[in-house]
This record gives sequence, structure tokens and C-alpha cells, in this order.
Amino acid sequence: MNMLDKASFERRKLLELIREYSKLGYEVYAEYKGYPRPYKIGEFVPDLILKKGNQMIIVEIATKQDLRDLSKKTEQFARYAEEHDSARFDLVLTNPKHRLSQKEKEISNKILLADVQKRLLDDAKELFQTGYYEASFLMLSILLENVLRELAIKAKVLGVHEKMPTVQLILLIHQRGIISKSNYASLRRFFDYRNRILHECYRPTKQTLQEYIQFVSFFAKKGK
Repeated sequence: MNMLDKASFERRKLLELIREYSKLGYEVYAEYKGYPRPYKIGEFVPDLILKKGNQMIIVEIATKQDLRDLSKKTEQFARYAEEHDSARFDLVLTNPKHRLSQKEKEISNKILLADVQKRLLDDAKELFQTGYYEASFLMLSILLENVLRELAIKAKVLGVHEKMPTVQLILLIHQRGIISKSNYASLRRFFDYRNRILHECYRPTKQTLQEYIQFVSFFAKKGK
């Protein structure tokens, strides 16, 4: 994909999201005429900030090829969302095949989602190998939350635009029989461990991180 095509796809997706969330009553911050510009979150400015009441959605638009280059940016946006209960971070991939039937779009979106999840897992493994344990664990956390939301939306227990704290989401999908009791316990331990890393400056050990890479790999495959 050349740079002009990439910019065109990203701009099209930006306008699509602006229209969609404006209809839902969100206040839109976007680099587009007539809208206030998004502001910095950490060191970076996201493509889109959406606000409604106390809810906030941070959106970064990218092509599949961009994911590795965006790892630091997405890490900061994800960390901000983790530290604020009312915030959510969405990584949105552009889809060049825009003239598709509804069925083809569904299939294409599934392929894109699977590709995002694979790249997040690959990045987590690479960060682990280079000794960046906290960043590796955060990538696993983003991936796992992505899988859990996908499971909940597929089972129609969570709306596409709905925000729910992770612990509450895990409990909900367990109560609905979507995950087993043992998986529920494992997920609770994972996110308790994540909170120690985020809020107590705890450094994950190599052995524990290895175990969680295996766990998240298994759970991501199971969730498909």
C-alpha cells in the first residue's frame, strides 16, 4: 500500500467514526474542519477523542502494517485507559476492501481482528525476549481485554460501544456461562497481577511472564 492509499483509508475511517459517534451524542475531538483538535495523552496525540458524560474513548487509526511502529503510542494510550475507569482505548484498523457485502465485511473484520491479536501476541513475545517485561505484560493485557470484549459482544452481553470495567466484564461472562470457573479464576489472577504492575510499580518476573504468555496464547485461540 502506498502512502496516498494509506492516508485515504485512514481519512475515510476517521470520517466514518466521526459520523457514527456524533449520531450517538459524543463530543468529538478530531483533526478535521469544524472540530476541536485532540489533545496529548502522555507524549502522543491520538487520532480521535470521544466524550459523552464521564465516558471517554481514545481512538488510534492504523493499517495492519503500522502496528509495530505504533507500539509505544498504543502502550501509552492503553495505560491511560487502564488507569481511568471511565476511559477506553480502541485501536481501529482501516480495511481497504470497503465495497463488500455485509457477509464479506463480517468475514473481513474477523480476519483483521485475528491479525491484530496475532500482532499483539508477537509484540509481547518480542518485548519479553528483549527484557521489556512490563511492556510485554501490557501487550498481553491489551490482547486479553480485546478477546474478552469480543466474546462478550459475540454473546450479546455487551454492546459494541459499551464500556465496562474488566473485572466486572469477567464476572459477567462467567455468570453467563461463556467462560469456566477455572478460567474465571485465572483471569482474575492475571488482572490482579496487572494492577500491581500499573499501580504498585511491580516488575513481573521472567517465569511468571512466560506462564502468562502461554495462558494468553491459549485463551486467545480458545476465544475464536
